[in-house]
Amino acid sequence: MSNNVLDLDILRPDDKLIKIGGNKVNVGFLPLALTWEISDIQEELSKYTAKQIQSDQKIMKVVFNLAVKMCATFCGHQFPELDEEWFQNNTTMGQIQSLVEPIKDALDSSMKGIEEYPGNPEAVGK
Repeated sequence: MSNNVLDLDILRPDDKLIKIGGNKVNVGFLPLALTWEISDIQEELSKYTAKQIQSDQKIMKVVFNLAVKMCATFCGHQFPELDEEWFQNNTTMGQIQSLVEPIKDALDSSMKGIEEYPGNPEAVGK
C-alpha cells in the first residue's frame, strides 16, 4: 500500500479576521455552503460599471443592496444576528465596501484548485 498523501488542508486559506458589530468575522475562508450564493451576488454586482453606479442613483441603491446582501450572507453564516437588516441599520457605506473586497477575495481563493499548489510538501512521490 502506498504512503502517498495529498494534503488538501493547504487549499484552505489562512484566517483573516475583520471585526464588525463586536464580532470577529473570518473573511479568509469562504465555506462551500456559501460559495454559490456569494458567487451569484458577485455576478449581479459585476453587471454594473463604476460610471453607471456613480451616474444613476437607482443603480447605486441596487448595488449597495447587493453588497449588503453579500455581507449579510457571508457574516450571517458565522453570526446569524448579522443579517441584512442589521447591516442596513448599523453600518456605513465605507464599512460595506471594506467588507465586500475581502469577501470577493475569499470567493476567488475558494475557486483555486490543487494545481495552484504544485509544491505540496505532503504529496509524497511527486
